[in-house]
Formats: sequence, C-alpha cells, structure tokens
Amino acid sequence: MNELVDLPRKSQVNVAYLKDNEYSIQLMRWLLTSMGAWQSSTATSATEKLRSIVLIIACFSLICLTFVPCTLYALLEEENLQARMKALGQVSYWVMGTIKYSYILFHRKNVRRCLDHIERDWFMVQRPKDRNIMLIYASNARYFVFICMSFTFGGVLMYSLVKGMTPVPAFVDNHTVYLHPLPCPCYSKLVDTKFHPAYEIMYGVQFFSALITSSIVVCACSLAAIFVMHACGQLAMMMAWMKDSFNETVDPADYELTDVVGLHVRVLSFIEYIENVINHICLVELLGCTLNMCLLGYFCITVRPRYSCDKL
Repeated sequence: MNELVDLPRKSQVNVAYLKDNEYSIQLMRWLLTSMGAWQSSTATSATEKLRSIVLIIACFSLICLTFVPCTLYALLEEENLQARMKALGQVSYWVMGTIKYSYILFHRKNVRRCLDHIERDWFMVQRPKDRNIMLIYASNARYFVFICMSFTFGGVLMYSLVKGMTPVPAFVDNHTVYLHPLPCPCYSKLVDTKFHPAYEIMYGVQFFSALITSSIVVCACSLAAIFVMHACGQLAMMMAWMKDSFNETVDPADYELTDVVGLHVRVLSFIEYIENVINHICLVELLGCTLNMCLLGYFCITVRPRYSCDKL
C-alpha cells in the first residue's frame, strides 16, 4: 500500500485514502448493507433502492413473525407468572432491536455525514506518522467490532441450537410426548408448533429473526466504536502536532497554531455528528439492559428458594 505523495505539506494527500477508509468502515458497511440501511455517497440507482426496500421489509417481517406470537403467548396463553416474565424478557430483546433499527434507518443521512467526514479525514492525512496513528485506532475499532460480533452471534447460535435440541415433556391427547421447544414461545392459536412442519418453519423464522436482531445490535455497537475511535485518533493526531511544534528538530512552519486549532474544531464538529447518531441508541440500550438486569435479579430471587426447598 502506498504511503504518501512526496509533495509540499500544504498540498500533500494520502493516495491510499480509499483503501484506508474502506479498512476502517468495512465491517459497518457489511452490516448496514445486509439490513438495507447503507446509503451510498454517490447517486443511488433504482436497483439499489429497490434492494434496500426489499431488505428492510424482509427484516421487519421476520422480526414481527417472532415478536408478535411471543408477545401474544406471554399475555394471552401463559398463566405462570415466571414463564410469562421469561417470555417478556425475550420480547424486550426484539423491541430494543426494532427501535434501534428504526432509528438507524431514520438517521441514515446523519450516518452518511459521519462517513463522509471520516473519508475526508483519510484524504487529508499528511504525514506517515499521522496515518499510522489513525490506522492504530481503526484497528482497535475493528477489534472491538469483531469481539461484539463473536459474542452476539455466538450467543444467539448456541442458545437457539441448545434450546431446539433439548426435549421437554408435553401432554398431547392424554399422552406424554417429548417435544423440542422453540427458542421463543409461540402463541398456539396462531401456529401450533407441536406438529410438523409448523415447528420447522417457525424454528427457521425465529433463527433468522434472531440473526437479524443480533446484526442490529452489532451494527449499533459498530457505529459507536468506529466513530468514537476515529475521533480519538484525530485527537491523538492533534496531540502529536502539538508535541512536534515544540520539537526543535521540526520546522515550526509545518505546525502552525491555526492548523492545530482548525483540526480541533473539525474534531469537535465530528463529535457533534456522533452524538446526533448514537445518543438515542445509547438510551435504548441503557433502558433495555436495565430491564434485563431487573429480570435477572427477579429470576435469581424466585428460583433460588425453589431449589433450596427441593434440596431439603
């Protein structure tokens, strides 16, 4: 990969900025494209718009096919309070995903503005040292997104497989039979999953719905990670400029105070863009995680005495 063109500092640009920019946003672009939320910086063709609309409709449809039956099951069919709370806990995951997905779609222009800002920063980088600083923070962002993807998709895959492979006893026509439950309970008056092929169909729908919802969660985390780490990289580059301005071996004309102030103002404007994109997503995540912690506390309080009594 080429480094920098050997030009005077004021006109020097990063000729590899397209590759560097793609390296920094590649994972987020894949996630947004898979959900139909990617907005190109160039003119969007009719085919791309149609594909985006189809993906959005498909994602919302799969989410609703899991969310609605599970909600009806918890409110209308299940009588046990603990089982009802467990089902509502699963519903909250899909509700959070739907809200975040809708917010990302509604703010696609703000996301595109942040991406254009990042691309411009890569284009304007002038020194190999500055480029290396930005690449380090871009690598850290990719590492965080990889970790988030591993835990989120791995957890969903393991839960769905284990849940579907664990048989549970059920009464059908006065006989005890062992059935494989769905990852999320389903309202029996809509779809009776005790029989084939209804079970296989609903299992596949819920599995892909969980993957889509997990992709939304990872996408929200990747937005925060990539944007925030890029801003940190810009601030680190600004600090490097300030340190080099006091270095006697460096030409003071290359590090004027106006350049440092201009970069600082540019970073602050980018941080404002980030806040407009992720503030509501963070609020939804905070409320959802608080609810899940309360539900976990409830289950710990109610399940532990039952097991203690069984041992006695």
